[in-house]
Amino acid sequence: MRAALAAAVLAAFTSAQAQDKPAASPPPSWQQGKPSAMSESSLHPFAIEMTGKPAKDLPVDKLKVPAGFKVEVWAEGMPGARSMAQGDNGTVFVGTRQLKEVYAVVDKGGKREAKVLLKDLDAPNGLVFNKGTLFVAERGRITRYDGIENSLDNPPQPKVIVDNLDPNKAPGHFWKFLARGPDGKLYFNIGAPGNIVMPTYNEASVNRVDPNTGVVETVARGVRNSVGMDFHPKTKELWFTNHGRDWLGNDSPNDTLHRVSRKGMNFGYPYCHQGDTPDPEYGKNRSCKEFDPPALKLGAHIAPIGMRFYTGKMFPAEYQNNILIAMRGSWNRTVKQGYNVMRVVLDDSGKVTKYEPFLTGFLLDAKADPPMWGRPNLRTKSKALIYAAALAFCGAAAAADPQAGEGKAAACAACHGERGNSTNPAVPSIAGQPEKFIATALFMFRAGSRQDPQMTPMAKPLSNADMNDLAAYFAAQKPAPPRHQASAENAKAGAELATKFNCTQCHGPRLVGQQQMPRLAGQNYEYLRAQLRAFKAGKRGELEGNMTAAAQPLSDKDIDILADYIAGFGG
Repeated sequence: MRAALAAAVLAAFTSAQAQDKPAASPPPSWQQGKPSAMSESSLHPFAIEMTGKPAKDLPVDKLKVPAGFKVEVWAEGMPGARSMAQGDNGTVFVGTRQLKEVYAVVDKGGKREAKVLLKDLDAPNGLVFNKGTLFVAERGRITRYDGIENSLDNPPQPKVIVDNLDPNKAPGHFWKFLARGPDGKLYFNIGAPGNIVMPTYNEASVNRVDPNTGVVETVARGVRNSVGMDFHPKTKELWFTNHGRDWLGNDSPNDTLHRVSRKGMNFGYPYCHQGDTPDPEYGKNRSCKEFDPPALKLGAHIAPIGMRFYTGKMFPAEYQNNILIAMRGSWNRTVKQGYNVMRVVLDDSGKVTKYEPFLTGFLLDAKADPPMWGRPNLRTKSKALIYAAALAFCGAAAAADPQAGEGKAAACAACHGERGNSTNPAVPSIAGQPEKFIATALFMFRAGSRQDPQMTPMAKPLSNADMNDLAAYFAAQKPAPPRHQASAENAKAGAELATKFNCTQCHGPRLVGQQQMPRLAGQNYEYLRAQLRAFKAGKRGELEGNMTAAAQPLSDKDIDILADYIAGFGG
């Protein structure tokens, strides 16, 4: 009896010890499912450009459309523009995914003006306007703003239709698309919380909610992430696009177009992709025949974002009831494709008879990083086409002038040091930081997404051109060698932790940063430790919450070791 009791106590003690060791944090959602054979792959999503280009600098002449059509810039000045809706009086409402604003574009004296209409929302991506009411789909809720078009200078308070749509605050495909059905209900997606994961009961689905009662129904399952849906003008059936998973190769799987002919259809995620490709992990012992196939394979990794039926009167008659699909373009592919608007023609039975390009020219070099100057989205309206390239591009930033940036950087030296090499333990070095990271950080300080007693007021008066010039200047400066020397023990343990907790996945294998991800190597020890603790406590602002999620498994000791290692690492 004593021996059994001792064994039980020992087992419990051993189990407790195992639980005391933090598990490795999951990889960033876009890295999930990456095979070991591709561990060294440099493929990565493309960050949006917060500061963009002024309209006069956009190479609109590169865009090609069929004879009789033309493309022009319709409006500008909406960082992070994503989805659109048009009001009864002509106001165009523009949502954002990575920011917190909804814009309104109004006509003032014959000149279009974009203004921030709603602030401090949580990924207000999806928009619908109907009978004077603007409906907004945020990360975890859908709200309504009644009579908003008559009170653009003093918007009404939102009324919540449904809440708690994202109870786990999971990273991944958390943003919502929104469409109004012929039944008067609002249709929306709840995306999978990662690239390839087992979804919970309400994830990877298309749903609808009655705006009068708040009652939610599931319309379809097995949908990894839909950010475009509309209803057939004649049959009233729901059609939607879907993003296929990543890391199965350059040409697999296809993104897809789907037709919902009955409630309760299941399109296969995570077991089956594109209707005929079992997932190498979740598809074991399952058959694709048990799931509903897509109506059309659109191409691998082309990222369909907008999908609408054209019912207007401006286009030739053969375009009536055609589907237009905007494609943000691929990143998980060695040679990129997409970055265009495609036309889908259906026959009377709903069968696809033609699939062809309609608007092309955003893709400049399929092997470059990034390969495009813009990425389209679209919104159709009865009397006009899309506001596509005009509103939703996020390509190359405005041309920057490092010499001009040097003149503007004088005020930065007091905190960040000469040429951006900080000697202040509480302040980061910005010399050699990725250009896009600096511009994005300045934008977030100006917008209030990040708060700092020194940086926030300094960023307020900066123009987009100022931010780009400063970013170009500091990115060109040489980082000073590390002033910190890590202990031998922490140098070894820190390198292991940086891999275990996926620091190298986002910040690069040498921790020197990439795109909007900052250079960590050689930063001040106290600064690194303070930032990691702030992320773990949920007190540090960021775009999509990846760092906050990654920091949760870190113990205080892990943070100290990582900070010691990174501060002494030269990159």
